[in-house]
Amino acid sequence: MTTEDFVLHDECPRRRTWGSQFQFPRIPLPQALNDALRAGLLSGDPQRAKEHFMAAGASPGLDIDGHSVYDVAVHHANLLETVCAYLIGGDGPWKPVGAVSCDSFEFQPLSYLLPDGRLRRAVLCSSWGALREQEERNSWRTVADVYATGRPMLINAIVIGQSKSGFRPSPWTQGFLHPENRVMRVRKKEGRFTPNWKRIYREQTDKKTADWLKLMQEDEAFDDLVYSTTVDIQEGHRRAVLSDMSRIAKQIEGAATEPRRSACFRYAPCPFAKVCYYPQSITPREAGWEAKK
Repeated sequence: MTTEDFVLHDECPRRRTWGSQFQFPRIPLPQALNDALRAGLLSGDPQRAKEHFMAAGASPGLDIDGHSVYDVAVHHANLLETVCAYLIGGDGPWKPVGAVSCDSFEFQPLSYLLPDGRLRRAVLCSSWGALREQEERNSWRTVADVYATGRPMLINAIVIGQSKSGFRPSPWTQGFLHPENRVMRVRKKEGRFTPNWKRIYREQTDKKTADWLKLMQEDEAFDDLVYSTTVDIQEGHRRAVLSDMSRIAKQIEGAATEPRRSACFRYAPCPFAKVCYYPQSITPREAGWEAKK
């Protein structure tokens, strides 16, 4: 049982159970981003994150709409490669955390282990503020791993920007060419780029990942894009958290399938919404979804 089992069960028990049994016809973009980032971090190879994302985009495909789905996929793949290279730095692959025994079940944290013994998570977000920080500090992705392992956690929040027509314009992805000397910048320290500066996405250039990160460093772009916060263990809360985890684990093992309507369209439509309620509730199998092997 993994961290993500607790996250998905908390969102909707039916989604977690069905999601463990059936393949999505297309992968939700947040899931594809996080899965590809994990592949890159564990391998220590930013190119691996890019390749993993593009492979998911090819089969089974990304759950995004638009006339340039391929261009959107390439854009996000390059974004992931750059972010992954930044996070890895010169430290090599991130180390996964081993499974731990919790009461009557085996738990697999999905965070990573720092050399000093703390846990570490990377959060991709469109923006970062006090409310989003509290959300991440108190989410199962943080709380379950911290209290199951008894280790504090460092959260690295990476702001990748709002999606605009499928693209995410930010210093991670776009630069501006000077109209005369063709010098590229990714951020102005004061003011904004005038209209005669040509906007260009990284995938439209021959810039390597290291070169792009150097541009970001020179323009001091990381200050508004990278945030860190530490979550310490509160001993008074540990017993209650572990008790909740044991209770939820029993529900997960029982393959609970009660739906939570509040989660169907909270941030994005749930992939199961089309078979859960409309036009009538049917199982993914009845709808012809492919079962996982």
